[in-house]
Amino acid sequence: MANPTSRALQGYPINLNGTLDIMLGNAFTPIIGESFTLITTAPGDIFGSFNNIVWDSFDNGQGGWLVSYDNAAGQVVLTAELVPEPSTWMLLITAAVPFAVLCRRNWKRES
Repeated sequence: MANPTSRALQGYPINLNGTLDIMLGNAFTPIIGESFTLITTAPGDIFGSFNNIVWDSFDNGQGGWLVSYDNAAGQVVLTAELVPEPSTWMLLITAAVPFAVLCRRNWKRES
């Protein structure tokens, strides 16, 4: 028996645009790394992508969704992933700047 939550659109081209609004119901919390096939159609029948993606956060506000468009397989897949906090990005940038300066100085000495 086919999965009742999956709708196969075999043979119908799909033009994606607009907003994909992902709402989690019944206190559902996906596991990080878990994937869900949103659309299945014939290979080569997916055109475009969603212009905007809106989702309910999960995993204490750290969870988000990666949307993968695989036109060769005819699938659009959602994967739960961790979204770094802004402080994590700032730490990464702060650490990268001195490293870039050192690399640039070494490059100038070799020139």
